[in-house]
Amino acid sequence: MRKKTFTLLLAFMAIFALSAKNYTVSSPDGKLTMTFDVSDKVTYTVRAGDATLVAPSAIALVLEDGTVLGEKPRVASSRRGNKSEVITAPLYRQSKFQSAYNSLTLKMKGNWGIEARAFNDGVAYRLFTTMKKDLNIKNEVVEFNFDKDYNLTLPFSDLFRDKYISSFEKQYNYEPLSGFKNHGGRLSYMPIMVHYDNGGKAVLLESDVENYPGMFINCNDAQTGLVGEFPPYPLKHNDTSNGVLRVSERAPYVASVKGNRTFPWRIVAYAADEKDIPVNNMVYALASPCRIDDTSWIKPGRSTWDWWNHCSIYNVDFKVGFNNDTYKYYIDFADKYNFDYVLIDDGWYTYRNRNVMDANPALDIPMLCEYAKKKNIRLILWMVGDAFDKQAEEVCAYYSKMGIAGFKLDFFERQDQHLIERTYSMAATAAKYKMILNLHGVYVPKGLNRTYPNVVNFESVFGLEQMKWTDKKDADMARNDLLIPFMRQAAGPHDYTPGAMLNRTREMFRSIDHRPMSQGTRAHQVAAYIIFDMPVSVLCDSPTNYVRESETTYFMNDIPTVFDSTFVQKSEMGKYLVMGRRKGDTFYLGGFNDWDARSLEVDLSFLGAGNYTARIYKDGMNVDRVAEDYKLTEQSVTSADKLNIAMGSGGGFAIIFTKK
Repeated sequence: MRKKTFTLLLAFMAIFALSAKNYTVSSPDGKLTMTFDVSDKVTYTVRAGDATLVAPSAIALVLEDGTVLGEKPRVASSRRGNKSEVITAPLYRQSKFQSAYNSLTLKMKGNWGIEARAFNDGVAYRLFTTMKKDLNIKNEVVEFNFDKDYNLTLPFSDLFRDKYISSFEKQYNYEPLSGFKNHGGRLSYMPIMVHYDNGGKAVLLESDVENYPGMFINCNDAQTGLVGEFPPYPLKHNDTSNGVLRVSERAPYVASVKGNRTFPWRIVAYAADEKDIPVNNMVYALASPCRIDDTSWIKPGRSTWDWWNHCSIYNVDFKVGFNNDTYKYYIDFADKYNFDYVLIDDGWYTYRNRNVMDANPALDIPMLCEYAKKKNIRLILWMVGDAFDKQAEEVCAYYSKMGIAGFKLDFFERQDQHLIERTYSMAATAAKYKMILNLHGVYVPKGLNRTYPNVVNFESVFGLEQMKWTDKKDADMARNDLLIPFMRQAAGPHDYTPGAMLNRTREMFRSIDHRPMSQGTRAHQVAAYIIFDMPVSVLCDSPTNYVRESETTYFMNDIPTVFDSTFVQKSEMGKYLVMGRRKGDTFYLGGFNDWDARSLEVDLSFLGAGNYTARIYKDGMNVDRVAEDYKLTEQSVTSADKLNIAMGSGGGFAIIFTKK
């Protein structure tokens, strides 16, 4: 009897040990740990040394039939591993980078499990299922709990009747977690930054979101943490008058998926020093690898743009508008100043009938393509995203044969499973015909640009177009621009559309739709081409303004749009930033400043051996009066030198270092 009791006790202890156990994975340098507690549910905790980054937070997958994967879980097996690889990254802020992580995989009874990876700059986990039948996912439980009421930097989505509609183009709030509920029920979206007492910062992100909805963020009822909220799957859609697709009926589940699949990565990127945040590569590294065999045809570069400046060309001998003379002028201008693309925006097709094969008869698109081709320029056409999706194969076959380089697709304003499925499909179709896509009015990138690098830009940023209609009291562009490298760029490239030539101090700024201007200085606009990740970037202003300011125009076009490496030289988030880039033997240094004028000492030790010529574009002495004031100088420098650069209110600088 005693033997039998002892045997039962051992069995009970074995079961308890199996069902209540901690599993930890550490970063290669040992500084970050992610621990999974498997008991009556699964929770994870993230620590950086002694500091708790994420307090115990639940993980689960709730199926439509009521099954909860994560409730009373049992570990069937665990496996550890590690990997170090060099990831080639076309059209990214660095051409390649080293990625190394330790991994932990927990296979659970019930044909599901958790995979975790710990990098030196963050941790991530994702769920997986190994079931034969298809699944309807009612909810995925994603939590980020905290041990204190930390301050957050985060955006809030648009306040529509349907809370899952958003353009993802908002400025950033800085407030404690407990302030989340003061925003009238509005949801947030990633990236979200957590500011810890030790000065470290975490950025919450997601990656490899395919055939699945993107995640919004809400605050839990106790206001001690953040929770994921997913838009339910759309069952029916209605077209609006301008061709934008709106959801009219949603399912009682968020996703309908294959039973054998992995789910998106949930990421906590971390940096003890804030300078490491703008060069965090976790979203790119965790995305599915490139599905395009040959990417050499995907060309980065600079583009003109007609819409922002309202085709404000003057001092010409033709009537400006939607006509061939206007766009031949754009092409001639692009040729003279070494642009790669000319973007033709809204108006080239009658989009209200939703037929992108029905071009505006005032424009001879085939003729303009031939005219541009002779000058080694290619055209990009704007269109409503849903109109393209409905005709993608026909549109790509027709316009690629004509010579169109790609499309700027607009007005998605969703991140439900259906929309994300369609963006992957559109990217694949465009790639088939060797065409690029620039997605506007779209969700923040989640790895699609690695899988399909022909998707060169995602808007999803409070960019310069907002200056056409946002009053100065509602826009703080100096602060906004300083936060973008730490926030939005952690997820991937954007389409801010800088290059304004009408620059104003904050006090003198006015929002004028047909005569737009920028807040801050001319040098700030030039610096944006170094600091912002925009593989195909536009110069948004009128060609006439650029011709009048040729010195600035040539300088901006001497800055590449993709680089071999990127680094932050110095920063104080929200106050100033100095970011460096390298392309071959040439270095580029850009500076942004807030509204307080200041001088910074710039250490040039990053140059390495050799002598360089530094072309310095900086704020002029009278920039406090006239924001367009700048000075362009040139001097010889070496890595032993230091430069002292004065930046005005809302100012900046840009330096090109050419090796002698």
